[in-house]
Amino acid sequence: MPSKWLKYLSLLESNDRRGKTPYEYPVSDESTNIRLQQQDPNKHKLEQSLIGKMLEDPWQVAIDFGCGTGAHFFLFDGPKQRRNLLIGLDPDCKRAKWAEQVAEYRLQFLRSYVTCGGIEILENAPEQLKADVVLCSQVLGHVSEKQTLRIIKGFHRILDKNGRCGLAIPVIGSAFKENPQVGAWSGKEDFTHLVAMEKSPSDQGFRRYLTLEEFNQAAKTPEPGLLPVRSFFIPEFPNPLKIKLPLWLEAPPPTISKIIQPFFRVEKCAIYSIHKDPDSPVLPLGDLFIQLRRK
Repeated sequence: MPSKWLKYLSLLESNDRRGKTPYEYPVSDESTNIRLQQQDPNKHKLEQSLIGKMLEDPWQVAIDFGCGTGAHFFLFDGPKQRRNLLIGLDPDCKRAKWAEQVAEYRLQFLRSYVTCGGIEILENAPEQLKADVVLCSQVLGHVSEKQTLRIIKGFHRILDKNGRCGLAIPVIGSAFKENPQVGAWSGKEDFTHLVAMEKSPSDQGFRRYLTLEEFNQAAKTPEPGLLPVRSFFIPEFPNPLKIKLPLWLEAPPPTISKIIQPFFRVEKCAIYSIHKDPDSPVLPLGDLFIQLRRK
């Protein structure tokens, strides 16, 4: 199977038939990392721990969808994966090129193929091409409703029977309504907004509320420096001051559950990050990891 994938991907590259549209991630990795350190310096460590556990079951072909600069590639690598294939996909061609270099210099055992593109690569793959694992970290919180459904359907199509999928998404609780930056948000639904990365999280204007319709449009054509974010609403968000991470939940947020339910069954669901604004209380805002198994 890995050799057939390599043949398909090489053919796309040589014929430039990926059908990709130009896309540039609207904020720099440097600014993202600065905000991460301010809000939760342990986020990456816990996220990678959950991903690593998902990868413990045997696999031959894995896809890191929205791989960015390849920050998670090393989690797939190891002596047991000598004959395996890791496919990295990212619609931002500059980031995909960087990820390709990361794969070349950091992966010791895996074969890898990194290319610029999105869900169309999985949608157009020959029917016989299947993957065992798909990782989708911090993508679904930045794309439109329509694109979210398209991505989930694409994962279902490409995964082998009983294939598994890991999603990392931003989440929020109703108590965030007390934050002065929420605008007209009701506190009873997903919080769709823009994040101005040049500002500090405690600055007015760091977050700007958008209606869902406005968010869908902003996600299609993001403006430089402004990151569209959809934080998925958890109706009974636990008190962030009293929980120990990771905190296991019985089910994902309702809006994402509705999308994944026809295609996947939920195996694990855990809040792994809680955000804090500098000089402000801990907030009911964080990140959730969902491990799925294909139906």
